[in-house]
Amino acid sequence: MEFLTFSACLQCFHLIDIEVTPVAVPTGLTGKTALDQAKVDMIMEGAVPLFQKAGDVVMGEGDEAKKAEKKKDFEENFAPKFFADMEKLAGDKGYFVSNQLTSADIAFYGNYESIKDFVTLPSFDKYPKLKKVVASVQANPGIAKWLKERPQTAW
Repeated sequence: MEFLTFSACLQCFHLIDIEVTPVAVPTGLTGKTALDQAKVDMIMEGAVPLFQKAGDVVMGEGDEAKKAEKKKDFEENFAPKFFADMEKLAGDKGYFVSNQLTSADIAFYGNYESIKDFVTLPSFDKYPKLKKVVASVQANPGIAKWLKERPQTAW
């Protein structure tokens, strides 16, 4: 069995983000209007840097001192600003776009879930809209079932 590196996982995850719209259409995970879909696409692409930056912190540096410096910068500067920016984009009803689950919500949640065990992220208590987005994704029956039954892996 081939071992996937963090970098390979990152590349696969980014491709999933880019290619999710054709899959999202028949499942109803797209925006209701063209403008809503543009917002979905914007948020999906906007969620990628969280994963990329965390990947760079976790796997990108061999020098432990530089790695610690990058991790500190990520946790103290990048992540709080990223969460604050995403908080501004999130709606009041627990979704990024309109009042329904879209691939944007899932992309944000997926990025968050993928890195939360490797870096310290800001508490959602400071970001109530994002906290609602996470709760909405986790409450979706299909996703809840998968989260309960999925194999537990490091990535």
